[in-house]
Amino acid sequence: MKAEEVIEIIKNLENGERWKLLSLLYDEYYNKSDIKIADLEYDDE
Repeated sequence: MKAEEVIEIIKNLENGERWKLLSLLYDEYYNKSDIKIADLEYDDE
């Protein structure tokens, strides 16, 4: 699969799912701490 194909799939996700994806990618590739961003709960207000 090519990066462009992945971007097209991401464009079809709901906004909340895109945020979840960003959190998961951050935790997987950039986060150096023990706190996982994807596990945190956000207040939508």
